[in-house]
Amino acid sequence: MAKRNQLLMLGAGLAGAAYFRKKNNRQKAMDLINSMRDQAMKMMGKDQNKNIEPTIKKAAYPDPYDIPDNEMVAEGSLYGIDYYNREKQTT
Repeated sequence: MAKRNQLLMLGAGLAGAAYFRKKNNRQKAMDLINSMRDQAMKMMGKDQNKNIEPTIKKAAYPDPYDIPDNEMVAEGSLYGIDYYNREKQTT
């Protein structure tokens, strides 16, 4: 099985080397990679700015009257206390 994988990897490497030997093929591959990267950055940049602004604003200035957020924090803090109490009782 390992020999088969080695031969497969060797074949893929040789095929890649044969394909990228020509400068035209290398340029096509680089253009494709750059195009995909630019599209991904464009999509991520738009979505990230929309999603991150409210998060930063909320983290910097927490609202004491934001009841759902306060309840989430209150419930989360009990988990650590409960864990600590269980550890103390078992030891």
